[in-house]
Amino acid sequence: MRPGHIESLVDDFGQIVSEVSLENISSAFAPLVDASCETIPEAIGDELSSLYLYGSIPAARAVSGRSDLDLLAVLQSEPAGRSRRRITDAARELEARFPKLVREVSIAVTWIDEIFHGDRALGWKVFIRHLCVLLWGDDIAAELPKYRATPEVCANLNGDAADVLADLWRQFDAATSEEEHRRIGGMIARKILRTGMSVVSARSGEWATSRADIASYLILYFPEITSDIELLLHLAEEQELALVGNVGRLRGLSQWAVGLADEELVPFL
Repeated sequence: MRPGHIESLVDDFGQIVSEVSLENISSAFAPLVDASCETIPEAIGDELSSLYLYGSIPAARAVSGRSDLDLLAVLQSEPAGRSRRRITDAARELEARFPKLVREVSIAVTWIDEIFHGDRALGWKVFIRHLCVLLWGDDIAAELPKYRATPEVCANLNGDAADVLADLWRQFDAATSEEEHRRIGGMIARKILRTGMSVVSARSGEWATSRADIASYLILYFPEITSDIELLLHLAEEQELALVGNVGRLRGLSQWAVGLADEELVPFL
């Protein structure tokens, strides 16, 4: 069941279609992306196997000053604390060199063994194959098949909703500034949206990655919470006043997402 105004991100064989590409990187973000290809390999050294870009920038949806630079560093082996600090320092260096261009430079970290043999190996493979584009190093995606939006795939991507949201709420409750609350609240809202879409995908085999399309699917499948989904969109964009008076509502939506995941995704892990 697909809304007519949404372009499906599955092909005629039911396989996920990737919408990320280097060609989608706009001229505004190209210098930052280029700088990351120098700064991060230099910071990590021989431990780095691959560097990928994902998110709004390679999907041609990024907005200057409002979007993040989302990177994935694939290491040869599990990193020690010192390596993780170097990665964090590289992210802060890029933010300092390009102030106000992005909200944040975020560098997710994984390693070869985790991708191919870890508990969530399937999730990493789908993520790299369909949601990432290679910037530097060896392209693991070239070794991977196309995937379908099966319950197992969806569970490996967002079956962790309970743990992730609990951790984000701990950060939210410990935060002391309005800016931090808005930032973490946005992260919570985005995880709820992704989790809801994973449930829809597990049921239907459909696939969407833009927040607007995800919201359309969620409204179709859960019309009774239409206004809540609209609120999640505002929170996900970290709009300045969206969180005011809505923290309790956001907590309730977190519980809703966890309940959905526990019932429809976790059994497939």
